[in-house]
Amino acid sequence: MRPFTMFANASVTECERLRGLLRGRWRPAARAVMVLLSLHGLSPAQIAVLLEYDPATVRCSIGRLNI
Repeated sequence: MRPFTMFANASVTECERLRGLLRGRWRPAARAVMVLLSLHGLSPAQIAVLLEYDPATVRCSIGRLNI
């Protein structure tokens, strides 16, 4: 997997492709990304906007995977 810093200046097309990959069969990976972003200080609302999920879904995923 590429380091996240490679996507800091990604094009809109690349960001859309990544968001698409984090749905469907990669949903568990999306949940892990939510937890990691939360650990780095982002709020569920910020994560929801970034990944295009409902904030309630983000809170639920963080609660489920956060140890």
